[in-house]
Amino acid sequence: MVDIIDREGDSVALMREYEANGWCYLIRAKSNHKVYLPDEDREVKQGDLAKELTLGSYLKTIKYKVDKKMQKVKIFVNEIEVNYKKRCHQIST
Repeated sequence: MVDIIDREGDSVALMREYEANGWCYLIRAKSNHKVYLPDEDREVKQGDLAKELTLGSYLKTIKYKVDKKMQKVKIFVNEIEVNYKKRCHQIST
């Protein structure tokens, strides 16, 4: 099972808890946000990374509305290790 964390709901504390427990998660984020690929030592926009990855393994076929018509759509799953960097704002006291 993989939990999907909405980009507005993510927090460092939550992600650290998931990491500590070995739980898998996915952060839904905008395609222009960058992730760091530790195996390749580079940063890349998530949208560009999605274009680089293969479809992966076939998971299942679902019915989905495409152009106002219900169609069968194949779902594929792939994975890659990334580090997510989030900007922090410093508050002066």
